[in-house]
This record gives sequence, structure tokens and C-alpha cells, in this order.
Amino acid sequence: MVNRFLHKKKGFTLIEIILYVAVFAIVAALMVVILTTALQVGSRESSSAEVSAQLHFATQTIQRLVRASSNIDIQAGVPASTLRLRMPDPNQDPTVISLGGSAILMKQGTSPTSSITTSRVVVDSLSFEKITQYPGHDVVTVDVAISSNTQNPQGKFQRTISSAIGRVSAATFDSALLPGGTQDIGQAGTPWQNAFLSGVLNLGALAVDPPTGQAGALYFNTASSTFRGYRSAWQDLAPWAYNGTNAYTTNAGNVGVGIATPQDKLEVKGGNVYVTTSGKGIILKSPNGSVCALLTINNSGALATSTVACPD
Repeated sequence: MVNRFLHKKKGFTLIEIILYVAVFAIVAALMVVILTTALQVGSRESSSAEVSAQLHFATQTIQRLVRASSNIDIQAGVPASTLRLRMPDPNQDPTVISLGGSAILMKQGTSPTSSITTSRVVVDSLSFEKITQYPGHDVVTVDVAISSNTQNPQGKFQRTISSAIGRVSAATFDSALLPGGTQDIGQAGTPWQNAFLSGVLNLGALAVDPPTGQAGALYFNTASSTFRGYRSAWQDLAPWAYNGTNAYTTNAGNVGVGIATPQDKLEVKGGNVYVTTSGKGIILKSPNGSVCALLTINNSGALATSTVACPD
């Protein structure tokens, strides 16, 4: 009886063991794949969130600084890796944003350079371009690419953004504006409208007329000490010079009053020469230059002459 019971008790067969091991291996492999995928997705999502957050912070910081600036101090139409902004606040002037290594750097005034991005991301590229759209305010286009700083290729993530930022405030300067000597203010077809100064306007000083000109041009001639303007040709604006309290004309031709083509040193047309001071008149010099006479009138209205010393 006992032998019969022992004979009927059986264990796992070899085939069953192999089947159980195979099922376990398949389930374990699936779990490993699922866990690995979950870790990769989590790492990529973490990289994506970090890159997006720092890209947003960097662009918002640049936007805030550009909008608050008084001038975008880079050449228009030329891409640059450095953005230089003139700021109303002397402590922040100038503000310089640039790419340094793998980070976006910022320097304001004399303060130390600081980093806008952290070491958790890598700034792959940074580019600025100034766009001038007169009479509106200048605009800066910003192109930046940031990727996650990781050695794991599965967790690598990069984002690129291109934006345009317009300056809001009017251009103001808290120090001297010193160009290099070749820059212009305004241009033909898009000039500035008015200029309001509280000090002295110093015009360019030249010894000879420029080879070309346009109506309204003005400069100071150092050879003749006169202001000259352009109206179809260069000419003295006020052909009079001063010697103490005396004024004299620098024009080598004749002087006309009421006439554009005087035939002598002084010609009056359409009016009279009125001498209001009693006893004054016209001094005439003799042909040999030795005698001068004063031509006046007496109380009867008759012409009278009297010998006087020649003024010269």
C-alpha cells in the first residue's frame, strides 16, 4: 500500500522546467525593456524641460534688456555674436550679451560678467542682427540653439528659437556720443526732422568747398572765415565780416539795394539814401586824393560843401 502511494507521486518533468524558465525569461526581458524605455523617456523629458526652461529664461532676459535700452549699438544688417546695448541707467551702461564657451554671458557696466544659462545646458549657437526700420524703433533678431549637457545620447535634446525684439524707449544718452568720424546722422530720403539743442552747434570746418553738395548743406570756411551754404552752388551765407564794431563785406563785387545786378560798388534802386543826422552827408575825395569835401545841405535846402579831413 505504501509502495503504491510512493509510486504514484511525481515531480516536474524536464520539459515543464524548460517551459517555465522560458516564460520567466521572456517576462524578465519584457520588464527590462519597459524599465529601460521608461528611464530613457524620463531622462529625455527631464532634458527637454531643462532646455525649455533655460531657453525661455534667456530669451525673456534678452527681450527685457532690449526693450529697456536706449540704443542698440551694433551694425545694422550684419549678424553678430555679441549684442551691445546702451542703457539709461549708468550702472548698466553698456550691457553686453555674448556667447562665452557653452553659456550666454552678460556684462552690465563695470559689474563682473555673469552667466544667463547654467552648466546643465550647452548653448550651441547665438546670433544677433539689428534691423533699422525708420521712422520706427530698431529691432533685434535673436537666433539661439540650446541643448542638454549630457553624455547619454538617449537623453540628448536640443531646441532652437528665432525671435524679433523691438526697442521701446526713445534713444537717450547719459554721456558724450563720440563717433569715429565717418558716421552719419540720418540719410538722404530718411532725414531726422528737427534738432533741439541747449548748447553750441559746432559745424564742420573746411578750407575749401566740398566737391559736391545739396540744397541746405552748410559748413564753415576757415580760409575766408565765413559760413557757406549750397544753393545750386556754394556761396557765402552772410558776406559780411567784422573788425571790432565795424562790419565790411567780403564780397569782391558790388553791393545792390533793391537790385540783384548792381553796376557799381553801391547801387540803390526803388528808394532813397536817407541821412538822418544833421550836418552829415557824403564825403567826396578830389581826383588827386589830397582834398576831401563834405556834401550836405543848409537850412534852406540848398547844397553846401565844406572841406574836411579825409577819413583815410
